[in-house]
Amino acid sequence: MSRRSLACHLRAALGVVALAGALAAPAAKAGLLVGIDSPANRLTASKLYQVNQSTGAATAFVTLNGPAVNASFTDVAYLGGKYYASDVETGSFQFGLVSIDPTTGATTILSANQGNNFNWQGLTAASSANLLYAVGQDNRVLSTFNVNTNAITAVGDTGVAGIGDLAYDAAGDILYGITQSGILYSINMTTGAATRVSDTGLVGFLVGLAYDSSDQAFYASLASQKGQPTNVYRFTLASAGSPTLLGAAGIPGMDGLTIVPTTNQVPEPGSLPIVLIALAGVWLSRRFA
Repeated sequence: MSRRSLACHLRAALGVVALAGALAAPAAKAGLLVGIDSPANRLTASKLYQVNQSTGAATAFVTLNGPAVNASFTDVAYLGGKYYASDVETGSFQFGLVSIDPTTGATTILSANQGNNFNWQGLTAASSANLLYAVGQDNRVLSTFNVNTNAITAVGDTGVAGIGDLAYDAAGDILYGITQSGILYSINMTTGAATRVSDTGLVGFLVGLAYDSSDQAFYASLASQKGQPTNVYRFTLASAGSPTLLGAAGIPGMDGLTIVPTTNQVPEPGSLPIVLIALAGVWLSRRFA
């Protein structure tokens, strides 16, 4: 076989290999579901948990440590590589907003009293605006928190009491909230006004909510009270009236959920040989051309 013929065969083989590599390349991963607990004993530090999106089982991966670790009734959000938690005890009968290092669990107090907003039990991150959104369970006011300046800005009255968690649909740029009585609302991010969407039937004192834009689904955690078992559910807008029970979290008092967007940008071990073969094909085709 001549060198020119060999080069032609190698180029053809390279095309096949490149196609195989594209087919074998891993797709984007779904968002990672993370929860936080409100321990029955306030002397016990809260933990962050990875929640299995098929079974609901929760596995702790970091314990809060540092100047603020004891949550009252709390919530969690993820933005820019950090976790944030609301209503964490920052002093004697004082509760604030903290950032959490995802590896060490070290907390940093960003607002010692949340601008005198008590019971920020609803918290989420709007990645499009690089802001945290929080809602007061008692005063019903939706507020934003700028993680760069620590500025708190009141958006407006939701008109709804008892919102237990917020969730953000990044794809649709829509904010949602769920109450302790299980009513799902969409919330205007400019005015704060809430519009009823559906009755989920998920009634409990501790309720968490997160939205995964990658599969267009809500995830909810539900516990009747601190120290009580937590169940995890999944539903879409179409099935909001009948959520699917995924299973028990296996921990008591989970009190908030968030989605961590993840993408797989590194070839998996199984695809590395294909990449190496393709590179070898390129070298040989140039060598014998």
